[in-house]
Amino acid sequence: MGSRNSDSKFAFSPGFCRAQLSALLRAGVVSIGIGVLPGLVAASELTRTEFMDTYPEHRVEGFDSLRSGVVAPLDVPGGFLLAAGTASPALRPEVSDDFAGLGTDFWFGSFGSAPNFVLANIEGYRLTFDEDVIALGFEASSVALGSENISFQFFSADGELLQTHTIALKSFTSNGHFLSFVPAAPFAEVVFNRDELVNWMIDDVRFVTSVLFKDGFGD
Repeated sequence: MGSRNSDSKFAFSPGFCRAQLSALLRAGVVSIGIGVLPGLVAASELTRTEFMDTYPEHRVEGFDSLRSGVVAPLDVPGGFLLAAGTASPALRPEVSDDFAGLGTDFWFGSFGSAPNFVLANIEGYRLTFDEDVIALGFEASSVALGSENISFQFFSADGELLQTHTIALKSFTSNGHFLSFVPAAPFAEVVFNRDELVNWMIDDVRFVTSVLFKDGFGD
């Protein structure tokens, strides 16, 4: 587990989370490829528009404040630590302002924030947040096109595995794809990777933390 702030003055409201999940499921949001531990409900995947509409209070952090060429671990201002998805990576995620001579506008279309993004290879990504997170989304792009599985593991602040999740993309394009989900329970860390052993990149991590919801909110 990476470092995180454990001195939160606020607590997550389980009732609020269940209500939001219920609303999302009633709206027809489809859940696919999900492994859920006993006692948990399935996660929900959201489109970019659904995420923005459901969580207008979300935070978004890109990598433009970091120097191009810096490698993980990356302490991203605004609330999370980015590291490689494996404990002893051969290649670590790296901040870059281009790949193969092409910049953010090519890899992410109009959705990424120029100039920087993060590039990884087979080890994938590990994000550790300062506060428990209830919803997460980010822009993703890839060198290789076609169908793709991306696997996720969600952990508590104590390192307990809470849930696994697999997104099955029918078309992983080179001009950006929005990946997001509302897990069954708040999490402190997520590890995610794709099946194909090729370069892929992410930008503009969007997330909603439990610090936004005080005790009793929505009761």
